[in-house]
Amino acid sequence: GMNAVVAIACYSGYNQEDSIIINKSSVERGLFRTMVFKTYTDRESQLDFSELEERFRYDPDDNVVNRKMGNYSKLNPNGIIKEFDENNQPIYVDENDIIISKVMEHKNLDGKTYYTDSSTFIKRTQQGYIDKVYVDQNEDGYKMCKIRIRKEKIPEMGDKFCSRHGQKGVIGLMLSREDMPMTKDG
Repeated sequence: GMNAVVAIACYSGYNQEDSIIINKSSVERGLFRTMVFKTYTDRESQLDFSELEERFRYDPDDNVVNRKMGNYSKLNPNGIIKEFDENNQPIYVDENDIIISKVMEHKNLDGKTYYTDSSTFIKRTQQGYIDKVYVDQNEDGYKMCKIRIRKEKIPEMGDKFCSRHGQKGVIGLMLSREDMPMTKDG
């Protein structure tokens, strides 16, 4: 484990009120880093009182009306994102990426098939690496899918920290090691 040395003192004017000055060198070595996980869930289903089914599927040649603008290139043909790329590296996703392609099949009057899109993509402010993809099937043959995304959070200016006594502070300045105040032991 690591212990943080905390000084309660006025220093340089960047830590008045509730702001704190943090050692940039310690943050670069990994201090206060956290992993943030976000899970997306979707399931195939049949619409009530109709023959229409929503299914996971991705085929670039399908005739899809209202297909969402986004990157479908990281999906398997089953419409679900891959856990690893061809070099066995985790896949990075951001707000442009579709992680589950789900479509509903329709027939138009002359019997041609077309699809409407209800795919899942990453929320606008989120990004990270695909951590786990879990697919299961229920007794009716409909798939259900959970995708967990992980992101490493590195402390930056404006982040809020708190002791267990509720003494919260916001990072007002990050100083390199040599600019931090010193104790008598250095």
